[in-house]
Formats: sequence, C-alpha cells, structure tokens
Amino acid sequence: VSNAIRTTIESTPINPSIASVLREAYEELCFRHSEIDMPVAVRSSATGEDAANASFAGQYESYLGVIGGDDVIHSIRKAWSSLFAARAITYRKWQNQHFKDTPMAVGVIRLVHARCAGVAFSAHPVTRKRDRIVVEGSWGWGEAVVQGVVQADHIEMDKDTGRVIEYVNADKKIVSTFDHTERGVIEREMPQRFRNAPCLTDAMLSELWETVRKVEKHYGQPVDLEWVFDRHWTPGQP
Repeated sequence: VSNAIRTTIESTPINPSIASVLREAYEELCFRHSEIDMPVAVRSSATGEDAANASFAGQYESYLGVIGGDDVIHSIRKAWSSLFAARAITYRKWQNQHFKDTPMAVGVIRLVHARCAGVAFSAHPVTRKRDRIVVEGSWGWGEAVVQGVVQADHIEMDKDTGRVIEYVNADKKIVSTFDHTERGVIEREMPQRFRNAPCLTDAMLSELWETVRKVEKHYGQPVDLEWVFDRHWTPGQP
C-alpha cells in the first residue's frame, strides 16, 4: 500500500506554475550565496512530528546535497510521499492518528559544508533529568547520527555551568559525506584518522550549551535539536 501511494505521488507532475516558482526560488537562493549549482537540503517537516506524546523522528525523509531545480522538485515530491512511508503509516495507526493530522511541509535550505553534526537534548533522553544537556555527534553530516548507523560521541554537560561532565569518544565507523559523482550525501566508511578522534572542540560544546539553553527558555519546555557546524566555523559565528 505504501509503495502504491508513494509511486503515485512521486510520478505525478507538479503544477507547471508551481514548478516554475520552485526553479526560480532555487536560482535565487544560489545567487544570494554567489554559488552556481549550490547543493541544498530538501527537508521534510510535518506538523506534530515532534509532539510531546509522539515522535516521527527518522520516519519522514529528507535529501541532502540536491543540485538543480529539476532535482529539487523531484526531491520535494519524494519528501511529500514519505508521509506515507510504511513505518509512518504503521506508527500513525499505533498512535490512532490520521495522515491529515500531520500535513507535510518541505523546506529547501542551503546545505552547510559540515565539519560535524548531531543532536542535542536539553533534558537527558533516558533518565529525563533536566540538570544536564546531552550532545551526540560525529564527523560529517548528521544523517548517519539520526539514522543510528554510526556510534556517535556522547557528551553530557552541566546545564547551569556548561562544565563537561562526561565525554565518551566513540569508535565512529561510518560517515555521511558528500559524493560529487552521486551529487548527494552518502554513507561510507569513516577514514581511519577520524574514527577515534573527538569531533567536537571545547568552543563548539560551549556554543551548543548556550544555544540549547536559549531554545529551551524560548519554548519553556525540554527540547531536542539537530545541529551542524560548518567546516570553517569559528567561535562567535551563528
């Protein structure tokens, strides 16, 4: 059933007037960043995806390193169709939800040239204790981390002071990296020199600590974030 629905969505052309607007928007994004054929991230973002009593994390699809207006449009259709991925359908039935309860939006944004990426929690994801911030990350883009295909570095920080309580340096065997031949982000074996090297510096951890606290204060409740550091990032940059 999932395959039939997704094939229908992905094979149905987008209205020509909408397709024209999408191509124009992609070209404008490239021009703003002074980069021809700029790689972008086509990110799924469904309403209610990270609710208090349900999480669709990892069930809807995003595409990294997409280049060109036509490929952006194709990736948008695939992201839309992932609302009907088999896992998502099953999870909605388990949660007693209708697909209309979680309409799918898609964001197209510049792909950061990642040094490292991962997730951060303003409360411990296992114990639920709110006195520390938990960060997990690895080299390259965050797909390998959020999909669970790499054992990421695990860091715990005191929420009040930012002091690093624990840094577990993992043996990171897989990396999400850009493949220019495939024109996209792929998973491959981590280069040996990077496997056991910590991916985050003290300055990066300080930046994450401050950012996570700001976001939690804004929403007034525990949050989990996906983060990425540009390969040219320096302290003080957003």
